[in-house]
Amino acid sequence: MNQTDKLIGITQKTERPLLVVTGIWPFDLFPNTVKLDRKQVLIIERFFFKTIQVVSMPIEDILNVEMHAGPVFGSIDIVSRFFTDNHRKVNWLWKRDAIKMRRLIQGMVIAHKDKIDITKIDRRELIRLLYSLAS
Repeated sequence: MNQTDKLIGITQKTERPLLVVTGIWPFDLFPNTVKLDRKQVLIIERFFFKTIQVVSMPIEDILNVEMHAGPVFGSIDIVSRFFTDNHRKVNWLWKRDAIKMRRLIQGMVIAHKDKIDITKIDRRELIRLLYSLAS
């Protein structure tokens, strides 16, 4: 297999996110979004109308993911080895979305540390396995 075929294979596996969660408007006037795919976590931070910052975190750079939850809402706090302030936080998520995102990211971190190749696993099966891996 040549390098072009490898790149095409990687691209096809990562183009559909495993999970996308977005902050709740009107509690967050400019809701942020977290996207998880097989290789990375993207955080899309909105500051004002048509003003965004996109932060990409490869799974191998994530040290920890924390979830804070109340009765209805939750937040995700991702700790990376390369951020200046060492973490990114996304607030005002639905509680169930925050729980699911934390478990999937934590499952991805565990799978990566154990050198498990997740590119060949069916998307639905992967989500189920990652969710059960991280409690």
